Amino acid sequence: MNNCQAKYRATRWEILWACSRTLPQCKYPQPFPIPGRSTKITLEKIVNKRQQEMEVPCVSLPIGDCRRQLLLRCDRRQWRMRQAIEQNVSGEAMHGEVALLRKRKTNGPYASRDSGKQHQGYDVVVKIIGYFPKRSSKQQSGTIYVRTDKDCLLIALNEKDERVWYLNFDHAKRWCREHERKLQQLYQRHARCGGRDK
Repeated sequence: MNNCQAKYRATRWEILWACSRTLPQCKYPQPFPIPGRSTKITLEKIVNKRQQEMEVPCVSLPIGDCRRQLLLRCDRRQWRMRQAIEQNVSGEAMHGEVALLRKRKTNGPYASRDSGKQHQGYDVVVKIIGYFPKRSSKQQSGTIYVRTDKDCLLIALNEKDERVWYLNFDHAKRWCREHERKLQQLYQRHARCGGRDK
């Protein structure tokens, strides 16, 4: 809501007095924003289909006049999201506004499906805005040497002369060839015109 009010205040002169802009049109589905103060993110223990106990992220938020708890899907593919939620639960991170969105779910590429029998399902997506600090990586120490090499443009070596990374930069060769071709075309055009540009 604050975002909408700030955008309106920024363009109020153009909308009301200059008449050079119009109010944006709302198209369904619009995100349903919920202030961060009224939401709570926790890790809840549930029992899955295999009768195994596991912790899943849960967002508790007010919808209408009652509170709802939404269990979030968090499998191996969402490991970054899981880390951010764990930071939020532990107090390292702070969440702000939470928005509910509707996202179309498809099985495979849209074009490859039969056009007559396309049934679209939808997922509810929870978008959490906040400050999530980066976790510090392992401290590394030592010296790295970067130089050119006969096989690649840049190569990085550690103190033991082991290759850490390299950069081929093959597209630079293509740039050089294109530049030479353009210079050749300019030279031919100049010679054809007798030294005069037409």
